[in-house]
Amino acid sequence: MGCRVKLSEHAGHFYSYRAPWAGNNLTPDVWRMRFIMETTIDSTTQVRWDLGILYSGIEDPRLDSDLADLAAMAKHFSLAYKGKLSELLGPAIRDYSEIEMLSGKISSYLFLRESTDLSNAAIKAKHAAFQRELSALRGEHLTFFELELVQLSDETLKTHYESEPVVAKHRPWIEHVRVFKRHFLTEPVESALTKRSPFDSSSWGEFFDEVEADLEFNFRGATKNLTEMVHLLTESKDAAERAERCAFQDDAEHGVDRHRGLHRTGTCSGYGRQGADVSAPSTDL
Repeated sequence: MGCRVKLSEHAGHFYSYRAPWAGNNLTPDVWRMRFIMETTIDSTTQVRWDLGILYSGIEDPRLDSDLADLAAMAKHFSLAYKGKLSELLGPAIRDYSEIEMLSGKISSYLFLRESTDLSNAAIKAKHAAFQRELSALRGEHLTFFELELVQLSDETLKTHYESEPVVAKHRPWIEHVRVFKRHFLTEPVESALTKRSPFDSSSWGEFFDEVEADLEFNFRGATKNLTEMVHLLTESKDAAERAERCAFQDDAEHGVDRHRGLHRTGTCSGYGRQGADVSAPSTDL
């Protein structure tokens, strides 16, 4: 005998199915997972993060208020605990956790907000400004914390582990930081590197994401981005669609190659894949 089981709720509608697991040696959870894996989403247009639980928008005054609070907390942390970790490790860890949670809240919101619209200059500017401010705060007021933490003796830490629950709770994190003790540099150097972190190699990745987000392809009368085109090539069960998508990619990539003075062999191979040669100069320019 089967029974009706609620699986999910979407847009106010309940989805359920009759699960005849009796006599099949399958639990309700297994049936549920099988149903989920066999159910596909045809469109992502209605899939969105609900970021309203964090901030209402990049102009939300709470965003600037939280940033101001973060700056005040970082400055207080440095004044209260620098040079005093051997006596105040527990309170320092509690305050450091609060700083990390608040900075994580702001960072998560701005990162996810930018991810939904990589071409929005206002969002990118807001995120970049926050990264610069956060890096400056960390470099100026928080760099000392891990440097002093790794210098604490094993005996001092043992005393804190045994007497302060908050320190004992964070012992795995403390031991992980201490693994890199011999790799830490002097505080002035670590501070300078932290302040410059927004301009490190990760900037190239951000630039790549922005360029990729601007790419659009007209395919079968619809505008698609790069991710959608790759999905058609790798996941579509329609052989004709995959072949058309492959030919479309080859035409586009050969055009780019000719523009760059490169020569490609093979079809639908892509850069760096077997069968692709992008090193020889083209002779048909």
